[in-house]
Amino acid sequence: MLNKKNISSIIMTMILSLSTTVFVFADENTNVKGQDVTKYNEEMVSKNLEDLSIEQLIDIRDKAIDKNLEGLRKFGEDSVKERKDSILNFEFGLVAFVNKNYSNLTEKEKLIRQINIVEYENSINDIMDPSGDFFKVTNQSYQINEFVLKNGKNYKEWSYEYVEFLIEHLEDLCNFVDFDAKYVIEMVDPSIKPDLSDNQKKSLNNELIKMYSSNTLSTNIKDEIENWENNLNINEKNSNEPLPRVSPSSYRQQALAYAKKHGYTNGYYGSTNRKNNAPSPYYNFQKDGYGDCANFVSQCLHEAGVTFWTNNNPWYYYSTSNRSPSWAGAREFKIHWMNRIAYQTLTVSNSLSFLRPATPVSILNSSGVATHTLISTDKHSNGYNFSYAAHSDEGARTNLLKKLEGKKISYYKVYWE
Repeated sequence: MLNKKNISSIIMTMILSLSTTVFVFADENTNVKGQDVTKYNEEMVSKNLEDLSIEQLIDIRDKAIDKNLEGLRKFGEDSVKERKDSILNFEFGLVAFVNKNYSNLTEKEKLIRQINIVEYENSINDIMDPSGDFFKVTNQSYQINEFVLKNGKNYKEWSYEYVEFLIEHLEDLCNFVDFDAKYVIEMVDPSIKPDLSDNQKKSLNNELIKMYSSNTLSTNIKDEIENWENNLNINEKNSNEPLPRVSPSSYRQQALAYAKKHGYTNGYYGSTNRKNNAPSPYYNFQKDGYGDCANFVSQCLHEAGVTFWTNNNPWYYYSTSNRSPSWAGAREFKIHWMNRIAYQTLTVSNSLSFLRPATPVSILNSSGVATHTLISTDKHSNGYNFSYAAHSDEGARTNLLKKLEGKKISYYKVYWE
């Protein structure tokens, strides 16, 4: 029997430390992974957490969330309350993500997974933003980091040594995590790592390409490496393709008109009807339970005069069954635009004065993978903040700096002439 003193000690230990938590990787209920759960033969959860009640686990989770959101307090207590409410209740929030993707777990196991994800975010000092694919990508990063730690390595996350270790142990990594090899390769991809030098990226790219010849890798992993290499070669050939001639002022005017009309709520025609139809010929993917962020920003660009690109590294939409991955996928949108026009990647700190209205922005996680896509709208009178438009987004769209503070982003200089 646990007395109150022991319970308090356990709770405090779990709030302050990640080191005692080792989490079961249950099957993610996606079409990609199917029913392949037999490979997860290490179904372990922290005994300390397992011994606690549901109420105590909720308390630990909520305190960990409060700690995570400390960086938002400079924007006011209401900002913290709103973000926490979104994390717990928004359809792209933490609780919804775990419930949707780990429906086979018990309520206690779901709470433990939530705690582990939040504590991971706290360990890398990243403020949680329940928009787009944030929790999907965060969960993938968390599992990859657990793999590295379990193997006794203490490399800085996404450093040269960290990525090199992952490449050298791809088969074991893919067997350890509960998501498909396609996403493992996307997460490991050296070419998108913002903190690596060009020479380091080139070296690690070559190491990953060499793995294709390994006799120890399964066929599906080799196939994903081959797909990655093909895309890498295509992107290098198509770098900085010119945009069609539309005046910058015309682009901004039309992009902002569409963005403001359809992107200040999560629905195309109002927040109370977020799953309504998109303007013809487009489609609202949120109707089917998916994110709609990149799809919406792509619409803004195309309606403002940016033409489809149907050659290598394409970007186009003709119908739901005839569209490029880069049209509606946050990850693929980033890859397309960083190879099509001038862009910049940086960490936001105190100011967005470098932006312009109608600039598409990708929010990145620590691995360089895009988790969300939005477009800046009106510049504020203070000169360093903007409003923005987006779908699948938890914010009020009036304070882009609050959303991006401390985040690594890529922004694309569409018609900045």
